[in-house]
Amino acid sequence: MAPQPMANEHGLSRRFLQAFILQALLISVTAILGIWLARFILEDVLIEQALEQEAVWFWEQRELRSDVRPPEARNIRGWVLPEGDGELPPLFRSHGPGLHALEAEGGVRTLHVSERGDARLFLLFDGAGVDLLTTYFGLMPLALVLIALYLTAWLGYRATDEVLSPITALARLISGMDVERLDAAALRNQRFAKDPDEEVAVLAGALADFTERLDAFVDRERNFTRDASHELRSPLTVMAMAVEMLENEDLSGRGRTSLARLGRAVRDMRELVEAFLLLAREADDAFQRERLCVNELVEVELERVRLTRGAPLLTRLDADGQLWTDAPRQVLASLIGNLVRNAASHGDGEVLASVSAGALLIEDRGKGMAPEELERAFDPFFRGAESRRGGHGVGLTIVQRLSDRFGWPVEIESEPGVGTRVRVRFPDAEFDSSGAGTSS
Repeated sequence: MAPQPMANEHGLSRRFLQAFILQALLISVTAILGIWLARFILEDVLIEQALEQEAVWFWEQRELRSDVRPPEARNIRGWVLPEGDGELPPLFRSHGPGLHALEAEGGVRTLHVSERGDARLFLLFDGAGVDLLTTYFGLMPLALVLIALYLTAWLGYRATDEVLSPITALARLISGMDVERLDAAALRNQRFAKDPDEEVAVLAGALADFTERLDAFVDRERNFTRDASHELRSPLTVMAMAVEMLENEDLSGRGRTSLARLGRAVRDMRELVEAFLLLAREADDAFQRERLCVNELVEVELERVRLTRGAPLLTRLDADGQLWTDAPRQVLASLIGNLVRNAASHGDGEVLASVSAGALLIEDRGKGMAPEELERAFDPFFRGAESRRGGHGVGLTIVQRLSDRFGWPVEIESEPGVGTRVRVRFPDAEFDSSGAGTSS
């Protein structure tokens, strides 16, 4: 089965682009905060100090010459009381010594008031000029810096994307490969083999070697499965035919018992080989699915285990309806057969099956399992201490592997002295309640 294509939103190129964008945004926010802080310092610190120094200079000059006039420039204008009483705006008269922020149409103005004796100096600073200076010497350089930053980030991203493009192409090639048709030659093409980055070339070469080894392994596995299918089935078929021929012979009671035991062993081995060959198949599409009735397969397996078991066995099927699912017949029959045979081997002469909506329950009335045994129930070749028959200890292991592969969750419960219950769920099954009934 071919793997899913690589999700582009999680690729290295996209993640690097997101990192560059985040970096550009953080630097932009930092630059804007820096400009705002500079403006704050300019308005609230430098302007205040300039007005304070201007007032000190004026009073010093006033002590030297009485005809010194208050400063009058583009951004600063001064008034002295009582000389300029008639020119002083009435709004300023109510402000005492200190700094005052005045709202105006052109922006915020700063008023500085100081006194020497009976004289009072009013200095007004027009903040509109500061806003203009901030625009020219703050925002415009900021815009140029941000443009240069974004351009640098974009060029950096393009350079990074160029470096990462071989890795991205290699990842997409691998994600699109089908395990059934591995192509090592594609990993050894000129783009990867002659990449200027030695790491990419080494990675591509290592992956090519790995795919060749994996392809060889898959071929060996297929050949083994084919050969084992023939070599194992042939002697079992011969033994089964020999058992059938001996059944017609006049044997003693002891011979009949041994022959029945041999027949059960042959049947168990044949079913075990079939299960192993099912698990050895690589692709799920090798199985032909069909619409199957779980009830019918359970009845067949219950009848089979009842006929092939040496000791008497009581079986019963309780069904609230018919459970239908799309599955390979061999797989589902193997799963149910292993569950039924396992219950017959560990039960006390009774196997109960229950079919309900979306689930199959197989239980026995045997000795049950202790908690430490229950934890190892699915371990390969594990046989409970109270097993009544030899068995191979792989029945539940096969059940679990088939259930995991085909999405049929399996649960097991057991209580010493009561018995064991194994439930298999079929999430996509359909249930027909019109076919309810019980069979023995």
